[in-house]
Amino acid sequence: MGYAEVAVEMNIIFMYIEPDLVAKIPQKMKDFFKAIASPTYVAHIDPRFPLDEQPLLRETEILLTVLFRQYWATKDEKQEIDDLIKENDKKLNDRYSVENIFKQVEEIKSIEDAKETSLTVINEDSFVYKFKNICRKIWSKLFNLDNQNTDDDNFNNHHDNDMD
Repeated sequence: MGYAEVAVEMNIIFMYIEPDLVAKIPQKMKDFFKAIASPTYVAHIDPRFPLDEQPLLRETEILLTVLFRQYWATKDEKQEIDDLIKENDKKLNDRYSVENIFKQVEEIKSIEDAKETSLTVINEDSFVYKFKNICRKIWSKLFNLDNQNTDDDNFNNHHDNDMD
């Protein structure tokens, strides 16, 4: 998917996020999303469901996390995200060090020789697990359904000023 599809999703998400949060994003960025949005892409975002249950493009999820960290996160939340990124960088550096690459090649050969396959289990210490949990916390704050109005007329009246 390209940026034009991500822009469509971001524009829709901005309509459902609290106006004070959207106001923290630079106007040039919001204008950019409007300008490049695909006229043909149909996003399947349903405001009745939490953001972490939406069928968002991976790029949209990443962009939301970046926007959250840059514009909406508290100091502690920024630190949590930064720590997670540093931890993942260290793991990647360790995993792809020269010594570990040779170990991995040997392990792959032994697995191929034994012709065994196994499922990868994502444990609670993994980067993916931690990242998903942080994203869920971020998205639940951004797409808080308890405070959202799902009646289209009330929604449009509430956000008419934001659309100008």
